[in-house]
Amino acid sequence: MGKSFPEAKEEYENFSPWHRVKALNSRPNANYLIIHGDEDAIVHRNQSEGFVAALQEKNADVETLMIPGAGHHWFTARDDNPARRRVDQEPNTTVAPVLLRFLEKALK
Repeated sequence: MGKSFPEAKEEYENFSPWHRVKALNSRPNANYLIIHGDEDAIVHRNQSEGFVAALQEKNADVETLMIPGAGHHWFTARDDNPARRRVDQEPNTTVAPVLLRFLEKALK
């Protein structure tokens, strides 16, 4: 963002999904599916957990999916990423069923 958090606190908070949800005066209109790897060393899972808690406080429709053994970059087609899992296997066996159920529910 070009500035440190202390220099641009308001801009950081306006950019933050967590802060935006916390600032809402009503229930969010969107449905949320939060997917996170339990071995993410870049964005700790407590970030997702905090966001989910903020959504739940606003009575949002939110589902979560924790991917066991997955780091931050697990879902990628790039061959040069050491954290990569096979995109043709992982999403179809883990993510796809949850995502399809989530979308079907959201469309009702």
